Amino acid sequence: MKSPRIEKFLQGMNARTGIDMHYLLSGGGSIFLGQVVSALFALALATAMANLIPKETYGSYKYILSIVSILTIATLTGMPTSLTQAIARGELGAYRKSLSAKLSWGVLGSLGAIGVGGYYIFMGNTDIGYSLLIVALFLPLSEAYSLWSAVFAGKKQFIPSAIYNALVQAGATLILIITIFCSKNVIVIIFFYYASYTVFRYLAHRSVLKRFPALSQNTDTGDAVAYGKRLSLVGAFSQSATQLDSLLVWHLMGPIALATYGFAVATTAPMKALLKATTTLAMPKYAEKSTRQLRNAVHTKIWKAYVIFIPITIAYIALLPIPFHFLFPQYLDSLIYAQALGLTFLFFPTKLQSTAILTRKNRTPVYLTNLANSISLTIFDVIGIYFLGIWGAVGATLLQYVFSTALTYYYYRTMD
Repeated sequence: MKSPRIEKFLQGMNARTGIDMHYLLSGGGSIFLGQVVSALFALALATAMANLIPKETYGSYKYILSIVSILTIATLTGMPTSLTQAIARGELGAYRKSLSAKLSWGVLGSLGAIGVGGYYIFMGNTDIGYSLLIVALFLPLSEAYSLWSAVFAGKKQFIPSAIYNALVQAGATLILIITIFCSKNVIVIIFFYYASYTVFRYLAHRSVLKRFPALSQNTDTGDAVAYGKRLSLVGAFSQSATQLDSLLVWHLMGPIALATYGFAVATTAPMKALLKATTTLAMPKYAEKSTRQLRNAVHTKIWKAYVIFIPITIAYIALLPIPFHFLFPQYLDSLIYAQALGLTFLFFPTKLQSTAILTRKNRTPVYLTNLANSISLTIFDVIGIYFLGIWGAVGATLLQYVFSTALTYYYYRTMD
């Protein structure tokens, strides 16, 4: 129970900032803590990989993950977003139908992994080939059993969500670190990566079903599954385009160059995860507002967010050399690229606009934005990497953020 002074302070902050402080503290605090925990696990894994496996192995590992990321398109990657909105509307029966759809469609991803893996084995690259055959065993299950997080997001139960996420990541990270200590073989690493995440996500899935028995009901859920399929289709272009840089760097420059670039990209992952958590926190609240209310609220929050993100960006670029020299001495050549990619943090506050668009009934702006962003990123990557190598990939990323922000702003101003 809050004291009268604390309650008065929170009400005053609500009035000054326009932010629901009770909602932020109950949800945002747990999400932020969860992301801090996730960042620590990611740091531990990155440190182990940077110091225990050769660059060539790490480059192969990143290349395989990029291929798999494209193959996961078949598992309906837009389903978590549609399910979050359905759960927020009280449609708990959407969970069972969404899970079934992801499992069924995920088989196509496995068939794709078998086909691509077979090709690499035929071409003599058995490390890539056999790794993809292993992925085929786990892909549908691993992706489907991650849907539980959308339930907590839709119900605005952020504390248990943070706990579950931390437990899943802790278990998988511990197994991976032990694996890396015991083996430097990329096939072994890939096996334990997907096996561990599949097992821990399944355990979380079973626990969530016990927590919310209504999730097992086979009830009519409106357009949740259909909307998830449409989001997945549109997102397919975006997901493929975001992996193109890694594929091009691998084929044009080799696995060591991909390791250098991939490590630079990985250093921005904790901040990107925090952004994703922020949009997860915002989506249920935005879905409840009218367009006029939403536009006014988002506009105010964006400018206030810059007060936080500008210092964060400056501090990140200035202080990043410290952990690199102590923790990642083998990847000092990645430092300058990581600092340049830190500039992408300046675009994070405007992502609230895309979240706002996503909660409206008019789906057309979502589809057109994803398609335009995918095409532009593909063009930027192909031209940039071909002529400038890694710097071309970094420049393409920054240009894409500028283009995406401008396009999103246009649809945000015209949404109804």
